[in-house]
Amino acid sequence: MAIVKLASGANMIGYYVFHGGTHPVGKLSTMEESIGRPSMLVYPTYSYDFQAPLGEFGQVRRSYHLYRLLHLFLEEWGGLLAPAVPVLPRSHPMRLDDADTPRAAARMKDGAGFVFFNNHDRYNQRMHDIPGVSFEIESAGEAMTFPEQPAVLKGGQFGILPFNLDAGGVVFRHATAQPITSVGGDDDRTLFFFQLDGIPPEFALAEASVDSISVPDGMEGKIQRAGGRVLVSGLKPGRRVQFTVNTAGGGRVHVVLLRADDAARFWKGHAWGDDRAFISSWNLYFDNGDVVLYGQPPADAALHAFPAGGLVPSAGGRVLDHGADGCFTRFAVPAPDERNQVELEAVPERGEPGSWLIGIPQDALDDCVDLFIAIDYVGNAATLHINGKAVADDFYTGIPWVVGIKRWVPGILGTHVRLSITPLEKDDDIYLQKWPAAEGDAKSIRKLAGITAWKEYSIRVSVT
Repeated sequence: MAIVKLASGANMIGYYVFHGGTHPVGKLSTMEESIGRPSMLVYPTYSYDFQAPLGEFGQVRRSYHLYRLLHLFLEEWGGLLAPAVPVLPRSHPMRLDDADTPRAAARMKDGAGFVFFNNHDRYNQRMHDIPGVSFEIESAGEAMTFPEQPAVLKGGQFGILPFNLDAGGVVFRHATAQPITSVGGDDDRTLFFFQLDGIPPEFALAEASVDSISVPDGMEGKIQRAGGRVLVSGLKPGRRVQFTVNTAGGGRVHVVLLRADDAARFWKGHAWGDDRAFISSWNLYFDNGDVVLYGQPPADAALHAFPAGGLVPSAGGRVLDHGADGCFTRFAVPAPDERNQVELEAVPERGEPGSWLIGIPQDALDDCVDLFIAIDYVGNAATLHINGKAVADDFYTGIPWVVGIKRWVPGILGTHVRLSITPLEKDDDIYLQKWPAAEGDAKSIRKLAGITAWKEYSIRVSVT
């Protein structure tokens, strides 16, 4: 939705809830927004999460990573986008169920801007790949069409493509890869793009802005000059610089075209004395000049940084081994030795239907920053109790409920928490995208399918 709103002319992107929270408990009552509301608008007593990009307990959801790419784009080029007006194509969908007409718009000012397209609609099961798509831009009596060969808009795909974009002194007449951000100064700048599935990457540069252009040895890429353009095509995404432009103004611009999976793990922040780009399967944040990695230890625990020449990062007093990986430097981060999966057992509470006791080990947080528990259940709602007091709750959505325990330490350690689930009735006035099936002729359903638990860690990487 954020991309659609940007394409429609919005400049102030906001979110109802970006980080989930918990209602405080007042002196005389709880403080949820429920009084006088119809049943469909009643909120949980404690939880105020709404599947936010950052969850109530600090968990990082997939949507956060998608928004991060959008936010990096807006941080870099928001000043160009803000005064640009929205322009709709001559042909666009007139019905919500139209899955055959491409959904696209442009934001344009003085002949430059961005094309936004969206081929995703969670409620329209007819969304499909649309072949043979190209974009024609008309401005000041001039027309351009890209890509050179019509592309396929994949079902579920959405993206942003620039045209007549001046970046570091190079004018990109068009690019069929999505821009992320840049690193560097005015005289030497590295631009990061990523390839969109179904769209072959090509970069058309205004020839007048290019003094010379080169493709590094070993890299694939075809350079053609015609019609006042320099067209770079035949590129394969990766972590190396794809091509370098010496600009007519005396600067240098390097272009890196990442794979989509690397883009999903791409971060940028001020660390180790400068603005840097990172690729990591860890979650990252930047604190007092350091890079902090946190979350479940990924299969590839390495941290890739750019630029990083001459730096000697360390973690836990240990200098990190490193090596080149394209234009990035790969630092080997020591992952925790302990298995991060934790076996917890939920035992039905005797004499209490719909209630289970979950044992929390005394040493649950001895070697980590938090223990998360995913509760896979079916019912109307679920509530956690500690020492007889309700502390957290959840309305059933079909998605496992995830809680982190660190806020209740030390009282929760070495004890049992009580999980209670209220039944979901067939005639409940609730919207669910997929209603769970009850057994036989049962008019209600309540069950605990299982629980899983895992540890999350934090590693600070510093340069001294």
